Amino acid sequence: MGKPLHLSRITLLMRLLMLLLPILLHRQAEAQGGIRFIPWHFEKIEDDGSFGTANYGLGYDHDLNRRLSLGMEMLLGGETDMFTIRYRSAYHFSPNDNDGGSAYFGPNLAVRWLDRSSETLILVPVGFRVGYRGTLPGGFADIFAGYQYQIGAPSKPSTSSGSANQIVGGSYMIGIHFGFGWDKHERD
Repeated sequence: MGKPLHLSRITLLMRLLMLLLPILLHRQAEAQGGIRFIPWHFEKIEDDGSFGTANYGLGYDHDLNRRLSLGMEMLLGGETDMFTIRYRSAYHFSPNDNDGGSAYFGPNLAVRWLDRSSETLILVPVGFRVGYRGTLPGGFADIFAGYQYQIGAPSKPSTSSGSANQIVGGSYMIGIHFGFGWDKHERD
């Protein structure tokens, strides 16, 4: 048997942080950034008749220039034993250099570990997200909706998993995230 999922999550999180920290610290000196708190993030994972799986977590937002931003999110599933790492980017429609709130659209890509009794599934959700995010310096909020396809979802429920629920291929996500940010020197 392998390590318990929660220990491997911590190890993975530490390795990811050590890998990304130098990149984030360097890029942080060039533009505005923000820490994101994720209290309400819902995704439809299983076809179990529920509204969706509640997730919570942390993230980092970074504005690359006047219109483009990127972000990383780490989510834990509330009702299920699930861990997700998501990269996303966004094109902001506001012409005001992200100094005010703006509507955005962008792709996202994630890796998800879903522990289901006797098996651990690794899924790769790929999709898009549309929303409205406030300006990063100071406090901000982000409200969004999106669609994703979970690559790696089994075509039928596994009898050995202990769950008769089917993993959905295509699913929605909605959420409200909050955070605080800071402004660095001028971006080009």
